[in-house]
Amino acid sequence: MLASLLGLALLAAACGGGADDDAAATSEPADAAATEEEEAATEADAAATEEEELDQAEAPNPLEGELISLVVGVGPGGGYDQYARIIAPFLAEELDADVVVENIPGAGGLVALNGLLADPPDGTHLMLINGSGIGGSALAGAEGVEFELEELAYVARVYAGAKVVATGASSGYESFQDLIDTDETFSFGSSGPGASTYVEPTVLMEMLGLNATIITGFEGSADINAFMIAGDVDGILVDIDSQLALFDSGDTMPLLLLAEERDDDIPDTPTLMELDLDEEQEVIASALLALLDLGRTVVAHPDTPEDVLEALRGAFDNILASPGLQEASEEQNRPLEPLTGAEVEGVVSTILDAPPEFLQMLEQGY
Repeated sequence: MLASLLGLALLAAACGGGADDDAAATSEPADAAATEEEEAATEADAAATEEEELDQAEAPNPLEGELISLVVGVGPGGGYDQYARIIAPFLAEELDADVVVENIPGAGGLVALNGLLADPPDGTHLMLINGSGIGGSALAGAEGVEFELEELAYVARVYAGAKVVATGASSGYESFQDLIDTDETFSFGSSGPGASTYVEPTVLMEMLGLNATIITGFEGSADINAFMIAGDVDGILVDIDSQLALFDSGDTMPLLLLAEERDDDIPDTPTLMELDLDEEQEVIASALLALLDLGRTVVAHPDTPEDVLEALRGAFDNILASPGLQEASEEQNRPLEPLTGAEVEGVVSTILDAPPEFLQMLEQGY
C-alpha cells in the first residue's frame, strides 16, 4: 500500500514538473525572439545614423574655395571688429574657403547691410550685425531700411551679453542714481543715429526721463571710450564685454546693467529691472531687453539658397562650439553665447511683438 502511494506521488510530481518545463520551454523562445528583435532594431538605428553621418560627410560643400566677406558695420578696433577677426580664420578652415573681414561704417550698420542686400545671394557675403541697431531700425521703419527683420537669413548668434551704462572714472558720477538726480546734462557718446550706442540711450532716456543728450560722430566704441576717459564725453551704453578690461584697469566704471539679473563681473552694479519702474516702464524695459537678446548675430542675404544657408549654419554651429574658438575668444575677453540660426528666428518672432509705446521710442533713435 505504501509503495502504491509513493508511486502515485512520484507520478503527480512528474506531471506537474512537465507543465512547468513546457511553460519555460515556451517562454525561452519568446524571450529569445524579443531579444533578437531589439538587437535588430538597434542595429538598424546604428546603420541609419551611420548612413546619415556618411551622407553629411559626402555632401558637397557649396562654399569650398570661395572668397567670403564677413562685414562689420563699424570701424576697426571695437567689439564687433574683434569678434569678426577672431571668427574669420576658424570659419575659413571649417568651410575650406578664404574669409576676409571688411569694415563698412555708416548709418549704424545700414550702409553695410544694404550693401549685402545688393550683393549676389550666394552666401559669400555675410554680416555680423548689431542686433539692437539693425533690429530697431527695421521695427522703427527708419529711413534707409530696405528689408523686413523677419526676411533676413539668420546664420547664428555669436553673443548677446548684457549692455552697460559706463562712465569715465573721473566723471564725477558714482552711481546711476547720480545720473538720475543730476541737474547737469549727461552726455552719451555715439557714432550716430541708428547705431546701438544711439538707439539704446534714446530709449533709456525717454523711458526714464533722464536729463541727457547724445553726442555723435565717433567711429565706434573704442573711439568713444578714449574720449570718455579723457573727460570729453560722460558715458556710453555698450556691450559689457567691451568694457570689462576698462573696468578692471579703473579707467571707467559701470553705472547700470541693462539686464534682468546682475552680472558676476560687476556684482555691485544694479540692473534696469531693479529700478523703481512703473507698469508702463516695465513693459518698455522688457521689450528693450528682448531686442538686446538679438545680440551680435551673423546674417546672410534673404535669398541665400537653402543648401548654402545650411552649410553656413552648420559651419558656425561647429566653430562656435569648438575649443579653439572658445579659447581664442576668452584670450581677448570676448565671450561666446551662441544660438543656432533657427533659435535666432525665435528671438526675432518675440521682438516683432513689441508694444507700440516701445516702437515710438525706437523711432526717435533714427
